[in-house]
Amino acid sequence: MTTQRENVSIAQFSREMARSYLVLIKTGLLHDLENKALEQPASRLVNAVNCLLSITKKAKIQVIGDLIYINETPLPMDDLLFEQVRKMQKLTSVLKIREINFTEAVQEEDIMEMVEHIKIASTKPDGADYIQTLDLKKVLLTDCDQERRELPQKQQSLHAYIVALLTVKELVSRIEDDKPSRLAPVKRAMQHLVSMTYVSPALMLGLIRMPRYKNRLFSHLLNTAVIAIILCEKMQADKNVAANIAFTATLHNLDWQETGDKFSTIRELLRIYKGDRHGQERIAVLNQLGKLDGAPAARLISVAAEYERMTSVGDDGVPIPPDEALRRLEAGANVTYDGAVVQLLATAMGVYPVGSAVELADGSFGVVIELPDDGRPTNLPIVKQLKLSDGRSAGPRTIDLYHAKGMTVLRSIKPEEMNFNVTSVFLA
Repeated sequence: MTTQRENVSIAQFSREMARSYLVLIKTGLLHDLENKALEQPASRLVNAVNCLLSITKKAKIQVIGDLIYINETPLPMDDLLFEQVRKMQKLTSVLKIREINFTEAVQEEDIMEMVEHIKIASTKPDGADYIQTLDLKKVLLTDCDQERRELPQKQQSLHAYIVALLTVKELVSRIEDDKPSRLAPVKRAMQHLVSMTYVSPALMLGLIRMPRYKNRLFSHLLNTAVIAIILCEKMQADKNVAANIAFTATLHNLDWQETGDKFSTIRELLRIYKGDRHGQERIAVLNQLGKLDGAPAARLISVAAEYERMTSVGDDGVPIPPDEALRRLEAGANVTYDGAVVQLLATAMGVYPVGSAVELADGSFGVVIELPDDGRPTNLPIVKQLKLSDGRSAGPRTIDLYHAKGMTVLRSIKPEEMNFNVTSVFLA
């Protein structure tokens, strides 16, 4: 049985093995094998492989679809790793090297021999056959079962979120570069996101608290869509309806130059849709954003977008705590925002919305992880307690404030004040 320290090391070496392998192969295809650019990823791959072998006696990479498994265990995917896998998909598929098994401790010459043969195979019309005839003494390059394996719910949700994020990112990047843009991948990503969010809305609310990119437009678009889905789930709306609203939400602000002109979004969509009837209907909805008498979808997206903006950017670049953002929306209900939608948001989020870092009545600190729909007061969520009043670790320990006598939330705090990574709380 492995110790906790060994488990931490296994996770670190697994991630390092996956990253260094992908970087090494990509770099090896672009440069001569003597190029210094290959030295660092090759060295890191050798170290990761040998360390894993010393702990687990196994060091195997499997690339299945757009996911990676290390020693049969799915690797948590962040956006960078996911993008690297995507870029390697064609090569992986053509050469049928979806499984890389290191059978014993390796040295850099073993790794470079592997890279050399993959590079040769990539130039051959029968590259897959060439790979199958290889006899590398310490590395087996083979194909593997391509069926998507069942992931834990948390990993499925994270995967759906990252796929959607990268898909929206690609759309925005192509618009910025004035290149032809396709909306079909975004629509498919929204359909998958709806399925995952309806299963676990609290987890998805935790994921939208992930750190933003420097260019945050695509994060804003996606997270607005997630909040819109949360509202649809609260209304028990049909999933197809939710997916359509989420898709519209991802297109609600394509003003990447930040001119403040909503018609820049409409111009971009007119260029993309080119007269398509469904496009005209979507544009009509977006043209009503911010109007109290607008279409229901427009009123819902307006509230979702403003809540996301306040909690991620806020005023002058300072994010507003979720509970304060809700209070501001409630103050503008029926004047600036649709009152029914604001109330729906407040009911879905609670007084202390999921993802809020909070101080409890006993002086301890934690993160709100769920507000069950069981008729409880909206100020009594479930909290994961992380730190005690004296700063010591609380375990962590999960507390249902509805059933914990005398335990209430005193106030919300900024996560950085207590060195919290909100998203990691949901994925732990």
